[in-house]
Amino acid sequence: MRPSDTIARLGGDEFAILLESLRDEKEATRIADRIQLGLSQPFTVGDQEVFTAASIGIALSADGHQKAEDLLHGADSAMYRAKALGKDRYEIFDRGMPNGDGELLHLETSLRRGLERKEFRIHYQPIVSLASGLITGCEALLRWQHPERGLLRPSEFIPVAEETGVIIPISEWILRAVCQQAKDWQNQGFPPIRACVNVSPRQLREPNFFDVVSEVLVDTGLDPWFLQLELTENSLLDNADATIKPLVKLYTKGVQISLDDFGTGYSSMMHLRRFPISALKIDECFIREITTDAADAAIATGLILLAHSLELKVIGEGVETPEQLKFLQGQKCDEVQGHVISPPVEVEAFSKLLHRRELLLTRLEPSLSLFED
Repeated sequence: MRPSDTIARLGGDEFAILLESLRDEKEATRIADRIQLGLSQPFTVGDQEVFTAASIGIALSADGHQKAEDLLHGADSAMYRAKALGKDRYEIFDRGMPNGDGELLHLETSLRRGLERKEFRIHYQPIVSLASGLITGCEALLRWQHPERGLLRPSEFIPVAEETGVIIPISEWILRAVCQQAKDWQNQGFPPIRACVNVSPRQLREPNFFDVVSEVLVDTGLDPWFLQLELTENSLLDNADATIKPLVKLYTKGVQISLDDFGTGYSSMMHLRRFPISALKIDECFIREITTDAADAAIATGLILLAHSLELKVIGEGVETPEQLKFLQGQKCDEVQGHVISPPVEVEAFSKLLHRRELLLTRLEPSLSLFED
């Protein structure tokens, strides 16, 4: 770097470089090439030769008066686009691209405003024990009550939140709101249940992840045993060495950790013993045809046997029919969730379900839904 450049570590494996007095865009890309060339050289750790690579996002200030925050957001978005396009490359942020990063920046602003204006809603889907028929937990699922587009599902905005970094404040809000709600239900006299919160890959990479979760538990008074963090295989495998440390510390405190969408990743078996996992969730893609496809039935049965051999609880998700439910009962699956029990519902409706906590699954008829509007 030149003497006039500023280099800063933003956190984790992310760095920012401020380049002043550039003549043109080509000068910025030449510097990016130089960085990647330097990082491509191998270095030695112990007896092992190690290689590294960088994904670089470049944001340019044409008039020199652009806000620093806008430049950082633009560079961050371009960096994630570089990662999505194959990593070990650079991309230049262009706010003028149609339906591209200009729209991305607009959506990011809308997400931040939505959080400030309390437009986000949390719906809860019950998790039920197949042995007792009792509600033993709930999964918290985010919705966005957009002022113009109506109620949006996570798939319509979470990818943008991940890419822009807005997922961090949103995730912290969800965690605090869900833990507080779980404690409120206990204070109202309901039997304690596990509150399951999805953890985003980007949230998991935050250096203060352990501190944030610990602070929320202390502030809300929720016993760690009644919090379950749901992680995907890919989020665990991404920067695994850094990920495992806060998870082990949380697990030691009593926080439950489940592996979501189990069976869809490529390294499931290899990492089951390494991470402090207490439960596996069988992905709904294996549940959907479980009573009509012999292969899916065999996979689900094998996953249940594998998990039980490792002393892990098994949760079947996306259970839609009584036939699927009875199949999982027969294979000794521990718990289920899905529309056959109840769709995700708002707090008030879920409280009504808790009043009917003993759901009597064995009496479920094909035409009967246990959810009452």
